[in-house]
Amino acid sequence: INAEYMGGGRVTVHQDGTRQPLAQTELGGTTRSVDSPPHNVLGLCWLNHYPQAFVAGSDVGKLVLLEHGAARGARQLYEFPSFPKLTCLHVNCTDEHFLTSGYGNDVGLYDLREGRAARTLRGLHTKHINVLKFAHTSPRLFATSSFDRSVKLWDLRTDCHRPTASHELERGAVMCCFSDDDRYV
Repeated sequence: INAEYMGGGRVTVHQDGTRQPLAQTELGGTTRSVDSPPHNVLGLCWLNHYPQAFVAGSDVGKLVLLEHGAARGARQLYEFPSFPKLTCLHVNCTDEHFLTSGYGNDVGLYDLREGRAARTLRGLHTKHINVLKFAHTSPRLFATSSFDRSVKLWDLRTDCHRPTASHELERGAVMCCFSDDDRYV
């Protein structure tokens, strides 16, 4: 099963290999003028241990946990406190938390089990954080990439005032990810 952004703030769930929608939901912001363009879904991540559910986020910061069921379509389980100017989100390997980043240098940590914002990690980079990813096997480690020309490794067991590791680049970092065994970022 795939979840796909279809434009205009619409997320469509369809069976792999087909274009036949099984479910569809809107992910617009709460306020929008009639003349303004539709909101875009910029973050979407399936849960690891509950494969019928995924977190989706829009460019206006709306964050929702959605569940797909073939008989009933997609339904919203929670709406989380917003994260303005969102560009990325990622769920950790235990489905306990997800992180958000955007056009700023802060990261939002959300508690999936309690349906709330857990904390804001401030000033992780000097320019906006383009992408962040949790490790595959360690639920507290995550990496960030930024246009400040760095990729950083963070550990949620710390206060996140300093990265666990950092690598400076010649140009802005657009992407980061972990190897399957988490040995490399």
